[in-house]
Amino acid sequence: MNGVAEARRASALEQVKRTQESAAKLKATWGEATEAKTGQVVKWLELNKAPDSLRMAVKGGQVGADSMLWLHGLMTTIGGEASEISGQEGGRVTVTPAESLARVGEIERRMKDMNPSDPEYQILVQDRLKWLERANLE
Repeated sequence: MNGVAEARRASALEQVKRTQESAAKLKATWGEATEAKTGQVVKWLELNKAPDSLRMAVKGGQVGADSMLWLHGLMTTIGGEASEISGQEGGRVTVTPAESLARVGEIERRMKDMNPSDPEYQILVQDRLKWLERANLE
């Protein structure tokens, strides 16, 4: 009986490890938008009357990163960008690291031909740092 208990314990520990790795992968992909995008998927599943088991698994963080990315992609492909599931939390728009880096690129292009003594240049420097921070690349 002790061997069965040890096997169950090892299995549970392995499941915890996989869940943590999956959460880290999702966070690396979505960055600060992870919670908002997960909420969008949950809302979309509710609006489309997905099975309770799937909705509960998504809400509980039991769906792997690859499946969450696929579900979010499916949602946006078939029209899940309704106002009810917008990417806003408390007035601050959530963005992925890739979206933040795109914004950094736009700012850098504007800065390229500017004189560093220009007051707008200094504002852009601060904006660039803010977007790099949001991309977790400070």
